[in-house]
Amino acid sequence: MKIIIFGGTKEAREIAQQLDDLGHNIVLSLAGRTSNPKRPKNIKINIGGFGGEQKLSEYFKANNFDLILDITHPYAQNISNQIVKAASLSNKKLMRFKRQIWQKSTAIDWQDFNSIEQAIKQLPVKAIAFITTGHKHLELLQTRPDCKFIVRLIEKPKTTLDSNCSIIISKPPYDFEQEISLMKNHNITHLISKNSGSNQTKAKIEVANKLGVDIFMIQRPKLAPAKEFYSFEELKDIILV
Repeated sequence: MKIIIFGGTKEAREIAQQLDDLGHNIVLSLAGRTSNPKRPKNIKINIGGFGGEQKLSEYFKANNFDLILDITHPYAQNISNQIVKAASLSNKKLMRFKRQIWQKSTAIDWQDFNSIEQAIKQLPVKAIAFITTGHKHLELLQTRPDCKFIVRLIEKPKTTLDSNCSIIISKPPYDFEQEISLMKNHNITHLISKNSGSNQTKAKIEVANKLGVDIFMIQRPKLAPAKEFYSFEELKDIILV
């Protein structure tokens, strides 16, 4: 089969490699937000956008893809919805990988929010918050000069942050010892996170639970409906049917 995978996640790289090993013709499409992304071996890479769902649908048809796989980040709402529309316009089969969410613990103060803005507004005065939500909306931190922020990113931000913000540049995976050292050293009182469900970043949730750090969790956005799968084994069974 000729398959295009929309990626940018660890699972996308792994599934692309596994499908390639099975003899499928794979194209891996990346948004291009990370300057030096990890790439699976011997697989064609497409970097950058397509110009909307109409042009994307034309690309699907012109390249005769048999299957479209959306394995983007759970919070990549815009591209996921574009993929659904483009697949429909081009009459192509689409499947979306879905990570399981992290489950709320009753042992800690875990509050759910619909947006980063809501979470930041609810921080108490003098909170020391560990921010792991990515580059978007960092300007909102400037609305809370009464708090301190430790912001972890994969690459340096384009947004200029105030003096109450410290930046940590690093890439996952993060283990339990790394996270407990970070949270203890910075006296973290609150963790603001997206519920990505990634095993590579789950340790921060476990450490927050151990240290009694309050969790402000940003809920996943609603995506346009698509057939979903949860593992490579499940996908493989469906493809073989």
